[in-house]
Amino acid sequence: VQIPGFKELIDQITQQKLMDKIKIRNAYLGEDSETRYHLFMQQQPDIVRRVPLKDIAGYLGITPQSLSRIRKNTK
Repeated sequence: VQIPGFKELIDQITQQKLMDKIKIRNAYLGEDSETRYHLFMQQQPDIVRRVPLKDIAGYLGITPQSLSRIRKNTK
């Protein structure tokens, strides 16, 4: 059984979520590493607690050592 319009609805939701992710990623462009981390913490606090720091550093374009230093100076 097919639901009329279901595929189109799923496509719209998928497209909107992708656009949301692109907007979040673009918010970091042009910012220094400390600002990128603080923005990430504000926008994605649940991910900060669940994802390894090396992965967050890679996502933000920061070395893991720099991220550790930023976190140490933030506390």
